[in-house]
Amino acid sequence: MIGRSEHQKHTLPILEAIESSPDFSQREISRQTEVSLGLVNAVLKDLIHRGLVRAAKIPRKRYAYYLTPHGLAEKTRLAMSVFENTLNAYQRARQLSDTRAAEFKRQGVHEVALVGHGPRLELAYLACLQSGLKVIGIYCEKTRGSLTLGFEVKPLGECPPHHVRWEVNPSE
Repeated sequence: MIGRSEHQKHTLPILEAIESSPDFSQREISRQTEVSLGLVNAVLKDLIHRGLVRAAKIPRKRYAYYLTPHGLAEKTRLAMSVFENTLNAYQRARQLSDTRAAEFKRQGVHEVALVGHGPRLELAYLACLQSGLKVIGIYCEKTRGSLTLGFEVKPLGECPPHHVRWEVNPSE
């Protein structure tokens, strides 16, 4: 048997692959889920043992894999768990952005330059709108020249030095 955390990490994608096409070979499941063939084999054995998947022999020395009703319920439960974890992470990130915007306001800041890209930038922008901070522009080397949230993204070197910078991707 494989480790519990490794099992949980790969169970949902494998169940989804089986549901989408029961006659996928283990190699095809491996390709679709980007999980190694050996790990697909181990997870499938475990899922069959737990009654979540049923295997039926088909021509050419292959097996077809079918979700059992219990397997379908487990797939749904896992998908909801992933959704809830993602939602919780979003809510934590949104709260951090709101707190940071409120700190700027308490310090008497009225305008900020957003530096960065991606979902964190979007959350910072929402926090600015909610708190009444004016965004003077978005600056990022990675996405310069693109249009983001109605702003043309400019190189970091064009960020006015006298404005407060809110760096949303500090680890990059």
